[in-house]
Amino acid sequence: MRIYFCSDIHASRKCWKKFLNSWKFYDADHIIVGGDITGKFVVPVIEQAGGVYKATFLGIDRTVEPGEELDTLLTRIADAGQYPWVTTPDEHATYEGRQDRIDDLFKKLLMDRAEEWMQEADEKLRGTGVRCFVSGANDDFFEIDDVIARSEVVEDPNGTVIELEGGFELMGMGYGNPTPWACPRDIPEDELAERIDKAAAGVKNMDRAIFSLHVPPLGSGLDIALRYILRKHNLEEKRDYTDVEINFPNMKAALGEHKVDLVSAVLPFMYDPELVKIGRTLFEQGAEIGPSELLMWASRTGYIQKNRAALVDLMEDVLRMQRWYFDPVNHQQAIAIVAKITKQPPEALDWVFSKRDFYRNPNGRPDLQAVAANLKMEKELGYLKTDIDVPKYADLSIVDDASKRLGK
Repeated sequence: MRIYFCSDIHASRKCWKKFLNSWKFYDADHIIVGGDITGKFVVPVIEQAGGVYKATFLGIDRTVEPGEELDTLLTRIADAGQYPWVTTPDEHATYEGRQDRIDDLFKKLLMDRAEEWMQEADEKLRGTGVRCFVSGANDDFFEIDDVIARSEVVEDPNGTVIELEGGFELMGMGYGNPTPWACPRDIPEDELAERIDKAAAGVKNMDRAIFSLHVPPLGSGLDIALRYILRKHNLEEKRDYTDVEINFPNMKAALGEHKVDLVSAVLPFMYDPELVKIGRTLFEQGAEIGPSELLMWASRTGYIQKNRAALVDLMEDVLRMQRWYFDPVNHQQAIAIVAKITKQPPEALDWVFSKRDFYRNPNGRPDLQAVAANLKMEKELGYLKTDIDVPKYADLSIVDDASKRLGK
């Protein structure tokens, strides 16, 4: 069984079309969007005297001719996850200062696109045997659930358990913990935990359970470090602070608008000049808790035994690539590659694959002592109930064999 999973496509027409075709490219049996399928912005495209149209899109004032130029602009707006609204100056004026009308228009455009997407899914996936799972999440209106329910082929795992082949089960949860924007499905942590527990109670075999949880849970790598550091400084959640969920790109705005007082600034956002200007570093994770090893390769023993030769080949390629990117001789080429992929200016990426980037062991070996320390933190915070003997579950022979092939 092969699964293609993505999330937070936020009304992007291009992302949705790629999603519907992903099963062909990845030979997937099931495709999943883990929530946040709707957008956030309406872009008025206003007809002008002489037949041209004007719009402000991505901060740029644009004037296009009717026909192909207009169609291209509307497609670009939709591809970016925004909602184009073709209108006249007189109609546009009736919305000025009328938040109720603006809200109604936004919801109509949002729902129309969601309906179009479900119809497109029905047309493309009907008869293919591919199962498609889509959930609304904290940014999505509840009415989206009804749109999904009317689809012939799209299934919604939100708050329930759906059986897959081979004894596997999929459990979904689109609710999220509180954000500064009071999204439709923002709920307190304790209520979120109750909802997850209630849905998870329907799982028959946890060894074959797939959880599609929209927000990172308590105790994840994004959460434990900050909580542990605050506890070291005698600050406890609910007693001294309230924890809210914000995605990394929006943390700068939340801090600048005084919606929050403290954010976790990680790469690459910590190097944003505007964030540096409005913020002040209180502490650094490494200095407070030592090395962290929060990401690693993991697989079941049976899979490793069956595919060991292929995994050694894979790790050899990974190490060769990693060493090339971190070689100072290749630094400018590496920046150029990253700039091309991310569409960011090269001058903003001088930190990548340098000492200012995340450390990567040149031989691919995880720091098992750091893993053990991180798990100990989780236990002290109450997220783990027992100690875990890290070396017992670590197999470094694959990466060691791959490293030997490279001669270093």
